[in-house]
Amino acid sequence: MATVVQLLASGIAFGFIYGLIAVGITLIWNAAGMLNFANGQVTMLSAYVFGMVFLSRLTMWPSVLAAIILTAAFGMLIAIVIFIPLRDMNRLSTIMATIMLGTILLETTRLLFGSLPLAPAPYFRGIVEFNGIVIARVYVYIIIAGVILAFALQLFLTRTKTGNAMRCVSQNKTAAALMGINVAKYLRYTAAMAFAISAIVGILIIPLFDLSLSMTSMVGLKGFAAAVTGGFGFLPGALAGGILIGLLENFGGLLISAQFKDAIAFIVLIIFLIINPRGLSGMIARDEQRLKGAPKQGRKTKVRD
Repeated sequence: MATVVQLLASGIAFGFIYGLIAVGITLIWNAAGMLNFANGQVTMLSAYVFGMVFLSRLTMWPSVLAAIILTAAFGMLIAIVIFIPLRDMNRLSTIMATIMLGTILLETTRLLFGSLPLAPAPYFRGIVEFNGIVIARVYVYIIIAGVILAFALQLFLTRTKTGNAMRCVSQNKTAAALMGINVAKYLRYTAAMAFAISAIVGILIIPLFDLSLSMTSMVGLKGFAAAVTGGFGFLPGALAGGILIGLLENFGGLLISAQFKDAIAFIVLIIFLIINPRGLSGMIARDEQRLKGAPKQGRKTKVRD
């Protein structure tokens, strides 16, 4: 029983990590129609900035706030330089632009902080024990942060004027512009939000991986798998896909082999692409349609002239 609870806790925690990365990818995709292949490098760079710059000079929570604000501002800059100018270009150009952005961020991090792994000041360390069940404290913080972010994002997008405008831009940019919405401005806001989420993920995963140039390579790929599994472009599905992958890889690693744990996310991705490319959102829509039932066919009547 204790093992099952521990696997559930760690699976949900990693699932929220994958899901939040998927949310960041989905936000950029919905707003600009671009696949941000630099999302993992943004997360990695924000983790370095938080761990080696702010945490060495400030206390914990001011460092968190400073890292999130700086990364969000950087997201606005990237939107101005890359996302907005290239949003109407062909898909290959936008993919190459974000890949090159990721390479620039990786090499910038290497130049600023070196290529060796680093261990910042410890935080979120320790364990939580309940009735003989021991869970790493960082998993608890990740789950709490994931739940809060999910609810806050949902409330922001559905209950605020800015959030509704961002949703309009993501659904139809032309119609939003005709309604008087400044599309470029809300694209900047969306990029800032996506990059801020990446900063939060970077802060949360430092206790799990420490700081290294490859700390987000596998996590970023699994986040992309979560976005596809949940239904690409569907924000709640991105989180659901991440949690599904986190649980499956944990229990799959126990039942099959820990050596194949990292492959499970991509096996799930391939299965969904073959069976249902629309992911979990497509399955939900199909079930709703089945529950409503097909319209009854009446008798055909001949119409006389």
